[in-house]
This record gives sequence, structure tokens and C-alpha cells, in this order.
Amino acid sequence: MVAEQVRILTLVLDPANYTASPYALPTAATTASVLCLGLFVLIRERLQMVSLSFFLASLTIVIWLFSFSWMYCATDPRVALWWAKAAYVGVPYIAPAFYHFTVAVLGLYDRRKRMVWISWGLASLFMLAILTTNGLVAGLYRYWWGYYPRYGWLSIPYLTFFFGLTVLTLSHYWTEYRSAAPGTIHRRRIRALTVAFHIVYLGSVDYLARFVGDGNGGP
Repeated sequence: MVAEQVRILTLVLDPANYTASPYALPTAATTASVLCLGLFVLIRERLQMVSLSFFLASLTIVIWLFSFSWMYCATDPRVALWWAKAAYVGVPYIAPAFYHFTVAVLGLYDRRKRMVWISWGLASLFMLAILTTNGLVAGLYRYWWGYYPRYGWLSIPYLTFFFGLTVLTLSHYWTEYRSAAPGTIHRRRIRALTVAFHIVYLGSVDYLARFVGDGNGGP
């Protein structure tokens, strides 16, 4: 088992197993943009706990998109599958990280901390399932532009968890924004954070819908 992992890692590190792909450019550019946004907030807020949690949330998306960029460039299915799995080390934690950041910045943590840690726990279970089974990443599609993950039965409960927590997060912002007095610093800050939240979540959208492919399934 260890020998097999070493062999796969050797393939991953071999430049010969990659080719230039224009479809990797949007995800690579978004990776850099999200990382810069996270660093900007970190510096702007002077390394406060809120900025650290935002940077952590940004980092989960960076891991996802960085891995997808290399997956699109992979020419070997074993290498592409390795990057697909690597991407999902960060993906399950995106929604919990932003929910944690939201309740912290809005002063709701004491009332919502149970939900915060439940969401982190569920994300960890999804991550372990993704790395040890084929429940979510069941394999790969192979298209003319590169590889794309083929999802399994675990994608249904996962997407329910992910988008349910996303809607809950946005509802906290909306409720707090409506209750804040117009023209106050608090209201402007909530609006700015909401915009930043949407920018980073935009980065989590897979720009390259697999439907543009040639329709041939892969390994």
C-alpha cells in the first residue's frame, strides 16, 4: 500500500504527466485572487481572530481550485484522480469555515457554537469518506479538455450539507444587515463582508462545466 502511494506520488511529481490546458487558467487565476483577498483581509484586520477565520475559509477554496487546476492539466488518469482527491481535502471545510467566520464576526458565536462544531465534525466525516472511499469522487470523466471528477452517491448528502449551511450563513448576514442602523460602520462592514463572502464563494464555482466535454466517460 505504501509502495503504491509512493509510486503515485512519483507520477504526480513528474512533469511529463502534465500538459498545458487553457481550461486551467480560470481556476488558477481565481486561486491567486482568493489567496490575495484572504491575505488582504488578514493584514487589514491586523491578524485578529476574525481575519484569521476568514483567511482559513479562503484557504479551503484555494486548496480546491489549486488542485483542480492541476487536475485539468494531468494526462495520466492516476495523476488526475490524485488531484481530485487532494481538492476534497479542502472542499468539505468551505461551508463550515465561512459559517464559523460569520457567527464570529456578527457576534453570534456563543449562541451558535454548537452548530459551528457540528458542522466542523460533519465536514471531517465527509473528508475522511472522500479520501478512503469512492462515495463522492467515484472516478473520472475524460474529455477532450482534460479530466473531471465523476461523483457517487455521497454527493447527494454532501451537497445538501454544503448548500444548506451556505443558505444558513447568508441568512445570518441578511438578518444582521436589516437590523443594523443605516449609515453606521457596523452596517457598512456587514455589507463589505457580504461582498467579500460572495467573491470568495464565486471562486468555489467550477467554471468548466463538464457538459462542454465530448461526453465520453473515462476511468
